[in-house]
Amino acid sequence: MNKKIIIIFLVFAICTTTSVAESMKIEIIPMKNRMVEEVIPIIKPLVIKGGTVTGMNNQLIVKTTPSNIELIKSILEQIDNAPRKLLISVKRDHNNKFNAEEGGFSIKYDSKNIQIESPDTGEKGIIVQNKNSKGDVIRYRKSYEESQEREGNIFYVNTLEGNPAFINTGQLIPVRSQTTVVTSGATVVKENIEHHNVSSGFYVTPKLQGDNVVLAISPHFAQVNQKEKNIINVQNINTTVHGKLGEWIPIGGINQSLNASDKRNLINKKQYSDEKSSIFVKVEEVK
Repeated sequence: MNKKIIIIFLVFAICTTTSVAESMKIEIIPMKNRMVEEVIPIIKPLVIKGGTVTGMNNQLIVKTTPSNIELIKSILEQIDNAPRKLLISVKRDHNNKFNAEEGGFSIKYDSKNIQIESPDTGEKGIIVQNKNSKGDVIRYRKSYEESQEREGNIFYVNTLEGNPAFINTGQLIPVRSQTTVVTSGATVVKENIEHHNVSSGFYVTPKLQGDNVVLAISPHFAQVNQKEKNIINVQNINTTVHGKLGEWIPIGGINQSLNASDKRNLINKKQYSDEKSSIFVKVEEVK
């Protein structure tokens, strides 16, 4: 009795599977705006078991039941729309302050028993000194140096929603270096010139959710150091941010300072620097 029930159940299951398989059909759905590669990951989870979805020549090829096809078509009506045109702006504000102060007394005294040499040989700033007939010198020097550097630049690029965009600007900077080779007969010094690419730009991929935007962004900034021309300052960020369309969104920055002092005998040196750099991004819809 049990064997008969099992056989009847198996026959029913086979017939049901065959019936479902026979009811499936293949339909080709052309994409109007979206790429097939974008749509397949969205549609695939909606296809019932036993069905398939592939793509070719920007056409979606679906094998499933008629009711499932109608469901897929209703979803495609919502997602197969024209991607929105966007203008992406990236702004960098850079502010660097530097000041150095140096001053104090120095003495040069010479006699038969005592000899004191001045530790200060600087020539910058205001110098006041007095020298007597014996050659003894007392010297006072005071110098102050201050500089402020401000830089602001904005990059623009047009793209479509969901598509990555890239923009880059820069220049090639010659950097000199020396190589010394010592042989048995002589020492040879060779001067080399290498060109370094000092460029700034960014990669960004925008995705819209109504009036909100999600950005995968990787900006890169480089500039020649103002004090050491052979040094290139580089700043990189990799992040994902979200915000409102038309608003500046902060994505990162740098805030660093240096405060140093050095006292030697009667000479006092102070140095202070403050560097701030902020990066913002804005996405606007172009209509």
